[in-house]
Amino acid sequence: MKRTKRMVYVILCVLLVLSTLAGCAGGGGGTTATPAPSAKPSAAASKQVNLATPPAGAKLAKEMSIYALPCSVIDPGNPAFYTPQVAWICNNIYDSLVKLTPEGKYIPALATEWKTTDYKTITFKLRNDVTFHNGEKFTADDVVFTLERGKTSKGTQAFDRWSKIESYKVVGDYEIALTYKAVNFDYLEELSSPATSIISRKAVTADPKNGTWIGTGPYKVEKLVVNQQIDFARNDKYWGVKAYTEKLHFKNIAEQSAQLIALENGELDSVMGLLPIYLPDLEKNPKYECVPITLNNTAYIGFNMLDPLMSDINFRMAVAYAIKREDMIAGTRNGYAVAPKSGTFWGYATEFKNNDIPLIPYDLTKAKEYLAKSSYKGQEIEIVSAIDDHIKNAQIIQENLKAIGIKIKIYQTDPAGLSAYTPVGGKKHQIIVYSSSWSFSASSVRTLVYPNMVGNKANYSNPKVTELLDKAAITIDAKEREALYKQVQALVAQDVPYIPIFNMTYVLVSQKGVGGIGVYSSLNHDFSHMFKVIQ
Repeated sequence: MKRTKRMVYVILCVLLVLSTLAGCAGGGGGTTATPAPSAKPSAAASKQVNLATPPAGAKLAKEMSIYALPCSVIDPGNPAFYTPQVAWICNNIYDSLVKLTPEGKYIPALATEWKTTDYKTITFKLRNDVTFHNGEKFTADDVVFTLERGKTSKGTQAFDRWSKIESYKVVGDYEIALTYKAVNFDYLEELSSPATSIISRKAVTADPKNGTWIGTGPYKVEKLVVNQQIDFARNDKYWGVKAYTEKLHFKNIAEQSAQLIALENGELDSVMGLLPIYLPDLEKNPKYECVPITLNNTAYIGFNMLDPLMSDINFRMAVAYAIKREDMIAGTRNGYAVAPKSGTFWGYATEFKNNDIPLIPYDLTKAKEYLAKSSYKGQEIEIVSAIDDHIKNAQIIQENLKAIGIKIKIYQTDPAGLSAYTPVGGKKHQIIVYSSSWSFSASSVRTLVYPNMVGNKANYSNPKVTELLDKAAITIDAKEREALYKQVQALVAQDVPYIPIFNMTYVLVSQKGVGGIGVYSSLNHDFSHMFKVIQ
């Protein structure tokens, strides 16, 4: 696939915030970070990203607009808030204790320092000069409120992260110690997640419905038009580097052709996720800056193991042998995707990937043999999916499976509808075609294969896998931990609750002169300091 010259994008804020925090932190000003003994990829998060600042004296646009998925609620503790672009909102209005840069480094945010000796109890010193959008001072009590609220928010990623904490001790208004139930090498990753964004106790107590809009971030929520648009206004009292743009608009434009028109007429300054058929011409056009991003998230087929037929390994193997990934890469992505090289269900750049697991190849003869051994009796099977790319995959899978006699109907919905249709323990869905959320830590597999986790759309449970994951979570030696995670991958590949399809290559297309966007292959892009130079 042809690539245009890479766009110069930045996160100026993280560099300046780092230097600012280093100067403000107590005890000499440095960050006392105790990294986990791991083998995480150093720059896998942003190999497409370069750094840039607005040219000195340049005239910048006062308002900018980007395309974003529909949003009906803004609340890290609400299951309906979780779509692939939630981080875009969170990066605008909230801060977490720690921030992950596009380069894969953890730097101070609301916490100025952290230290641990056992990876179980971590002490954080907090900034003492931060106010929420409502003018209230940020203190350790807001961390406590966010933590306690997250631990009761079952079915959310906030619950998955905060519920690992057994206890806490407030040392003072600006210091708190968190004690996990077990050793946790990924505490920095979890506490930098959009799901652990810090919210205000006073704001939520005063206004339970919209108090969750109040954060400490560089933008304030000015208006939410449900599933249509979010308007942000710059927070001029932000504790860190101020946003360059006064007003920022996230617009949901459902039709891809309409998105393209909006980009061409200047209504949108940036779009990601345009249909691949549009991309070659856009990449050639000097009016636009294009950044290709191979996503760490993996497009997949998932089987609900609570459904009697889906729990039949012969049926799952029949489907695995019947799918043609090249059809989906060509038909869905116009070539803008990377096929898996092994049979492991894993993130594209997630640590400890087991590349020794053979990929189940396309083989109609074997597919028919497995189907004949299965309990399938010719009934219609439902695939649920959301978002254009995944729906197209579902349609191609429908045709692939028709070739071996499996009847498929497709239920198309949106991300919020899909989340509601496929809850933890839900028995309504049979097959899901969607994308799994992977970080660069091997532990992110837990949300996909550990029992009762929100990302476990297969409702998969294997006691041996659970045992290995629990052991890996407390194993200090990185090589031993790698061996455990590779065993997990082998067992999951053997059980086939998920079939990896491909990793999409998205292209972020922006108007010429746009910069300041932090690009992450996790899709957790940071638009909070984007700018546009007016020519």
